[in-house]
Amino acid sequence: MENVEHFGTLTERMKEFREEVLDEKPYIDAQRAILATLAYKENLNQPRVMVRAKMLEKVLDNMSIYILKTNLF
Repeated sequence: MENVEHFGTLTERMKEFREEVLDEKPYIDAQRAILATLAYKENLNQPRVMVRAKMLEKVLDNMSIYILKTNLF
């Protein structure tokens, strides 16, 4: 899907990158899911925007850091 009206045409490199991103299989990280669930439970009475902010804070503060090997570059 190309949106030429807004962005013009993509370069060959960007077409390849776009296809690679779109072909990637989605996955769920168990640790992130657990942390997000805890944050939602801890902030039930907060406005949705605050719940999402607290969830992001909990994930960023507590999630293990790991680096995946990719073939993008």
